[in-house]
Amino acid sequence: MPDSLFLDLQSSLLGRYSIERELGRGGTGIVFLAREVTLDRLVALKVLLPAQGPAARVRFLEEARTAARLSHPNIVPILAVEECGAFVFFTMPYITGGTVGERVRNRGPLHPLEAVRILRDVAWALEYSHGQGVIHRDIKPDNILLERDSQRTLVADFGIAAVSGMQRPGQEVVGTPAFMSPEQIRGEPSDVRSDLYSLAAVSYYILSGQAPFEAATAEAQLLAHLNQTPRPIQDVAAHVPASLAEVVMNGLSKDVNRRPPSAAVFAEALSECLGEEQRPVPVAVGRFLTQVRESRPAVLLYATVVSLLLFIQLVLAIKEPLRLLNILVLGSLFALPPLVILLARVRSLIAGGHDRLDLVQVLNAAADREEHNFRRTQVKGLQWKRVALRWSAIVALASGLVWLPSTRFAPGPLFILNLVSVACVVVLGDQVQAGSRERRRARLWDGPIGRWLFRIAGLTVWRRQSSSQAGDHRTEVALGLSAVALFERLPRTARRELGELPRIVARLEADAKRARQRRAELRQLHAACADTDMKVKLTRAEESLVRRYTDVVTALESIRLNLLRLHVGTTTVEGLTTDLGNAEELANRLGSLADAQDEVERLSA
Repeated sequence: MPDSLFLDLQSSLLGRYSIERELGRGGTGIVFLAREVTLDRLVALKVLLPAQGPAARVRFLEEARTAARLSHPNIVPILAVEECGAFVFFTMPYITGGTVGERVRNRGPLHPLEAVRILRDVAWALEYSHGQGVIHRDIKPDNILLERDSQRTLVADFGIAAVSGMQRPGQEVVGTPAFMSPEQIRGEPSDVRSDLYSLAAVSYYILSGQAPFEAATAEAQLLAHLNQTPRPIQDVAAHVPASLAEVVMNGLSKDVNRRPPSAAVFAEALSECLGEEQRPVPVAVGRFLTQVRESRPAVLLYATVVSLLLFIQLVLAIKEPLRLLNILVLGSLFALPPLVILLARVRSLIAGGHDRLDLVQVLNAAADREEHNFRRTQVKGLQWKRVALRWSAIVALASGLVWLPSTRFAPGPLFILNLVSVACVVVLGDQVQAGSRERRRARLWDGPIGRWLFRIAGLTVWRRQSSSQAGDHRTEVALGLSAVALFERLPRTARRELGELPRIVARLEADAKRARQRRAELRQLHAACADTDMKVKLTRAEESLVRRYTDVVTALESIRLNLLRLHVGTTTVEGLTTDLGNAEELANRLGSLADAQDEVERLSA
């Protein structure tokens, strides 16, 4: 249930924005997902908490307006900065996807290659903002967004950004304790190197899964940034290449002169630690590889269960050879679902304009980079590990073949030898075979199996269907669904008293849909019309429809808002009944107006 701030904010923005839910909150503000009614689009509203006081309000407005002039592919733009009653907020596009912080918390540290791609995008965004004289001052994982479809990295929340040269010593300390630079903590003027310290702290976090300084309180973290040296990142995350670790640790230097002098230099250093410039991965190919990578645990579990079932059938087939037919049938049936899913993904890749060779090239390039970085950082002891891995695999296979059919699964020396060998394969595999997984996958897609899969998938490309998620609905439909859902959660007695609510909501939805369709028709007529006077009339008619649509959405929002208040106990059923009466009166008036307009058009035709 929403709190009083949500309800008060929605009341202030009635008819302009329809707030759907809270996305997150920090020490100074809250971010809401909302719909901009006039343009019918999803936006994110960053609202300053009213308790911050007038000084914070003025600073919030000044700095948000400063950040609003930034325009860069890796920066979330600020669409508007507004005051409305007790609230001050700015509006941003809603980015579908998640933050880097959520990604690390849900899946663990990022692979160095993926981390470098993200960090370079952030560095380029900072280079642009620094060139405009704007210091971010709050670079952190939850301010770095990953766009779902394009895999683009965007830097958000320039709400506390400052203009270079306009900061004063002793000013209010702002930022996030886990990622703040020492000079920010001391209240000294921040420059580009303060942002780079924060970016290095973010690098440390996304590569290792923990901040440079972990502490029980914010005060302890701030003191650690001032007085302590972080542990070398390779002590925390051994998989990080030495060259990348050096870039991160230099950025975390307490001495600002030892940090990179600019974000461009930081980005260049990140590129160099890859060994070579990465070729950009096509979006469709990247999405395909991400889907395959994320489904790997489920596929392994599925394969394990299927293998166990087939093995049981194989053991029983020793005495009943006819059961071999069961094994063939079951194996075919179990292989069908993963094959269908894979073909669907290949079809999506083809629909994106890419072929099998694009996929092979990306996989080979990834394998080359991993092998290059691995040899640069772990050459010592590599040869004996490879020999140990090879013999461990041979012993595991041989002991398994001897032990399984001969001992009736009783533990013994061969069983222990098999377990030890399998453990060696698991432990040494990741250390030795850098890039080998991508290389094997490249060979698979470049071979007969890959050709066959692409040939079958390319016969017909499935048409993409629109998503049915609530975020894809029109504003009036989303409000109607929300209102009906809230109505159905009311007690039975309240639902009985408000029995007309679903009908009125459906009628308002229909009115809004009718106004939207009519507006689209008027736009087409306006584009095709050559008469100036007629264009003026069409423009006035369209403005009238916009007002009509806004009135309907406002009525729907009022119903939803009062249902929310009814749930939290701040209004009564009688108050909501009055609003329903007003909404029905509005629907009747708009319906009569629409009927009159239709009649006039019919007679004029």
